Amino acid sequence: MTRGKSIAEKLWDRLDEVTAFLMQDKESGDYAMLIYKGEARGLAQALVLMCQPYYADERAVSKQALKRWKMKAGEIEHEPTPGYAYNPPPTGTVYRQPVAKARPVVAKQSNPALSAAALKQARVAVNGGLPKEAVAKVYKVTVAQLEAALATPE
Repeated sequence: MTRGKSIAEKLWDRLDEVTAFLMQDKESGDYAMLIYKGEARGLAQALVLMCQPYYADERAVSKQALKRWKMKAGEIEHEPTPGYAYNPPPTGTVYRQPVAKARPVVAKQSNPALSAAALKQARVAVNGGLPKEAVAKVYKVTVAQLEAALATPE
């Protein structure tokens, strides 16, 4: 399934129509020319916003519109328009391969042993009848670590 034209492409198409009118129909009168020049200016401003990295201002869009008209008239050779189904990288883009950074290898540390105060409280809790699993969960250690800590002399 093909996608439809983007908004920027539709704006370019309308600007092409307006440019063709301005370039070909010189006898329409000042009022009609004024209307079409205003529309061309508005389209150029919209295209500056839509095709941000390619055109600095509406004058650059107007130059591109004139170039597109000349290409369609056969006066110059065709070349793609940035922002119209052709999105080259902005000028000044540096091409380089990303360098894979070696991450320092950090030894994974196990949960630290219980502090002296925590160990004393854990002993009281286990001797008081609480299950070791519950006490281990409270102190965020495994049951094996808790049993090892409890096995040490007071």
